[in-house]
Formats: sequence, C-alpha cells, structure tokens
Amino acid sequence: MNKKKEIILAAPINFGFCDIIKKELSRQGFHVIDLSRISEIPFKYKNIFQRTHNLIRKTIRNDRNFKKELRKAFYIKNLENELNKIDRIEYALFIRPDIYPLELISKVKQRVDKLIAYQWDGL
Repeated sequence: MNKKKEIILAAPINFGFCDIIKKELSRQGFHVIDLSRISEIPFKYKNIFQRTHNLIRKTIRNDRNFKKELRKAFYIKNLENELNKIDRIEYALFIRPDIYPLELISKVKQRVDKLIAYQWDGL
C-alpha cells in the first residue's frame, strides 16, 4: 500500500486562496497540514497581570508595541504546537513567506526534506 505524501501549506487566507490550493493538493494525493489558518485563533492575554502590564506600558511609557509582541509570541506558540505534532515531512510550501516569522520558517525547514517558498509577485 502506498503511503500518502504529506505537505505543510502556509499561504495567505485572502479570498479563499489557501483553501483552493489545499483542495488541489489533496486531489493530487497529498495529506495537507495547513498552517495558514493558525493566525485566525483569537489572541487572549495569559492572565490579568499580562493585561495590566500592557496597559501600563501603553499609557505610562507610550509603548504601543508590547501587545504586538505578545500577539506574535502567541501566534508562534500556536504554530510550534502544530509543528510538534509532526515528525518528518517530505514537503513544505510557503506562498508569501514574508508574512510568517523567520523563526517559524526555520523550524519548518528543520522538519522537511524540501522547502518551497514563492513570493506573492512570483506567481
């Protein structure tokens, strides 16, 4: 029995773009691990202290970037949780890799045999 080929897909979710690619990859016989929709998981503060810390930094220090940093860490953690479920995969396809943190792409690269990245204007 043939083992189904596996691929990690990370693509923009605009206009259902990633859904179309995922559907076609599945039709071609791939088991698709879709990292595209991870960014849709709503961000939540870990606790009241984190929320208060953000409020203090925003109001007293005029630092509006702290919440962005928290969101990025939350996003990367969710992606890492998804990656931890994976041992080794044949392929990874990133369309518009500039929207993904470099550290995520590096972690994916460690788990795949072949990483393919297309720039948006390269299509």
